[in-house]
Amino acid sequence: QEIISEVRPDLIVETGTYRGGSALLWATILEQVNPKGRVLTIDIEDQRTRRAKTLPISRRRVDFLLGSSADPAIVAEVRRRAKGRRVLVLLDSLHTADHVAKELAAYAPLVPVGSYVVVQDTPLDSYKAVEKFLAVNSGWEIDDSRERFAITNTMQGYLKRVRSDPPPDRG
Repeated sequence: QEIISEVRPDLIVETGTYRGGSALLWATILEQVNPKGRVLTIDIEDQRTRRAKTLPISRRRVDFLLGSSADPAIVAEVRRRAKGRRVLVLLDSLHTADHVAKELAAYAPLVPVGSYVVVQDTPLDSYKAVEKFLAVNSGWEIDDSRERFAITNTMQGYLKRVRSDPPPDRG
């Protein structure tokens, strides 16, 4: 909620829709801080509840894409929708290192300086992808100020874009 309020994204990209509740939550918060903002949620199966599909907030603010978040056709559609928009990305689909690495490669370039990619469930295999991503992407940092609870499923998963280009060579 804090990140959405601070970043005021035009588009929240969420991978891993499941029943649709979190997309509704993001849409409700987003409606208050960016009246034109939308949520784009992606899953390999449409398991959304009837209410998640029919509530007015869903109709106004939530778009659903059916397919793998790592599928090139889905990535291309997300990129098309994200063009020219301030994007926040929430990764919460398949938590393997390989899949999260593909998502980071696909969606991190959409995020502007000052916004985030939030990698959920990092105690699972996801953190391996975060480590590899950070090792080769100097414009990103872990924002551990977001970790205020002793127990969280997003340890070291709040990735903030701090630069769009690599830092200047000081050698």
